[in-house]
Amino acid sequence: MKKYLQILTILLYSSIIFAKEHRIETPAGSIIFATDDRENSQRKFFGADLWFTGSVNHEKRNVMSVVYSTSEVKLDPEVKRKEFSKHKVEMLKFAKERGYIDANFKPYQYQKIRNDLAYHSFIWSYKKDNLDFLEESYYVECENILFIAKATTTLDSKSDQDKFKKIIESVRCVK
Repeated sequence: MKKYLQILTILLYSSIIFAKEHRIETPAGSIIFATDDRENSQRKFFGADLWFTGSVNHEKRNVMSVVYSTSEVKLDPEVKRKEFSKHKVEMLKFAKERGYIDANFKPYQYQKIRNDLAYHSFIWSYKKDNLDFLEESYYVECENILFIAKATTTLDSKSDQDKFKKIIESVRCVK
């Protein structure tokens, strides 16, 4: 038992040492993203409050942008089929303007992670310049703070897709 506690203490201590926090300060409080120490972020870049970078795949950098939206908002867990259809129509129009082809949409999802954290996710894929991309949009409610995260990766970048989703699902907000 003593050996088990020593190992557990070492693991917990090492995770604290190698943890890194990325914060967005808002009028309603702080949005805190905890990642491992190797994770890079860029603040206030291209209009986003925070950017996380992933690997370079097919000469393209996988990225996730985060934008603070507002406070005192509650997400409706029941997004209606009509609203999702509107989203798809707008994204197809956007895809046509940008020259994207083979647009494909995954079913909309509402995910409640904890009592203080839930999100809507809209995921679609498309092809541009002979590369397949996946774009994941998260509309996140965290302690009544709403923020939007958008991850764009090459379709075969599963590790970055998982990493970005993990960052969203482990966020905490402090008033």
